[in-house]
Amino acid sequence: MKLADLCDISIGLEDADFWLYTKGSEKSLGMPTGDRENYKNKIGIKLKEEAKDKLYLDYLFYLFQYLHSSQYWQRNGLVYGSTRLMGIRIQDVKNLEVNIY
Repeated sequence: MKLADLCDISIGLEDADFWLYTKGSEKSLGMPTGDRENYKNKIGIKLKEEAKDKLYLDYLFYLFQYLHSSQYWQRNGLVYGSTRLMGIRIQDVKNLEVNIY
């Protein structure tokens, strides 16, 4: 199952549960945040109502913390741009495989 099946995902999603930094240095790229500041420049992730019985929001946030700290985006060739300003694509976030038991 893809993440997009469970979540609404878009850039500038004002009522998102949390956001991902989409552009910046390796240090911030893909990092999840609950801070609404500059949400228009971040990928917003909002758990769909029908998915709340399948996936915990806190787990999803921690999953993205893990992906960030393990440099998932960099290791899997999902970083685009120059060395000064890198970015991740929204389609790569939507296509993340999520196994639900």
